[in-house]
Amino acid sequence: MSGIHRRWLAPVLAATLWLWLGCGGGDDATGPGVTERMEPREQSLVREDAADPANLAPVIESVTLEPSDPSAGDPVVARVEATDTEGDRLRYSYTWRLDGERLPGSGPRVELPRSERGDEIELVVVASDGNSESEPYHVSTWVVNRPPRLLGIQIEPADHITAGTEISVTPSADDPDGDPLTFRYRWTVNGRRTGGSGPELETEHLRRGDAIQVWAVANDGEADSEPIQSPAINVANAPPRIISVPGGTGSDGEFRYEVEAEDPDNDRSLRYRIEDAPEGMKIEVLSGLITWRPTDSQAGTHTVQVIVDDLQGGIGRQAFEVSVGIDNAAPPAAPEPSDAGAASSDEE
Repeated sequence: MSGIHRRWLAPVLAATLWLWLGCGGGDDATGPGVTERMEPREQSLVREDAADPANLAPVIESVTLEPSDPSAGDPVVARVEATDTEGDRLRYSYTWRLDGERLPGSGPRVELPRSERGDEIELVVVASDGNSESEPYHVSTWVVNRPPRLLGIQIEPADHITAGTEISVTPSADDPDGDPLTFRYRWTVNGRRTGGSGPELETEHLRRGDAIQVWAVANDGEADSEPIQSPAINVANAPPRIISVPGGTGSDGEFRYEVEAEDPDNDRSLRYRIEDAPEGMKIEVLSGLITWRPTDSQAGTHTVQVIVDDLQGGIGRQAFEVSVGIDNAAPPAAPEPSDAGAASSDEE
């Protein structure tokens, strides 16, 4: 080797040796030029011997969770959209956490049997083309409230509802989260809303043939249940009621009592009759006026029963007693003179 070449080669070898020592070429290098070795990423899909410095890493465009608002106990599935410049086939790693606690499995679906309302569900997804990995993609959601379930409603009484009857509704419901429930109601009569939002309906204004329905919803403080509507219940005929009170016999010895009745359905064609009445007592069919003049033989206490009929199948009754003393009884009528008696008087 010529002298010129030796003079050129010596500085090159010295520089190479200096670089090798400064960059940690030895096993025990600890100087400031030593680079700490990075730990492999959790669940890395890239082999160390497969790294290609010319390869471009894939990019995760989006990650969606289905359902986006899961309820307690619902499984969750991740849908990943990613691209790779070289068109390489991609593989994914999934890291799930529930309220910060790592969940088992690394697939796109996770079961959450122990989840509760308010728990946070977190997911980190990494895509790999076999040479490079994407940046981690983070997505999260929360376990939401589950709405209550309204199982049914029952109107009471279930049959033969008449005007003036106390009507109420009893719901049957449950809540998957164990929340206390409240209820709202909407009453309709003949398809029109009436009354308030409570469980009872005032029925004084109802009439025979009206159709009653109630619509109900359960609420857990956050969400409503699906509504339930009852079948229609028709208002039955309501019997008339006697509202008057009888008195006693008058100073002339006659008993007079004008029966007064009212009908919840406003029926006007009321008819009156009496049963178990003493002999000689009469009642006017349309007005309900009772008259009776007892005789001496009828002194004592008599039971009377009055009936009012609305001609629609409804009957009202009233029973009472009438007491007759000897002083109140009419004296016996004087016998009329016969023709034979008058003739003998003339002869005398």
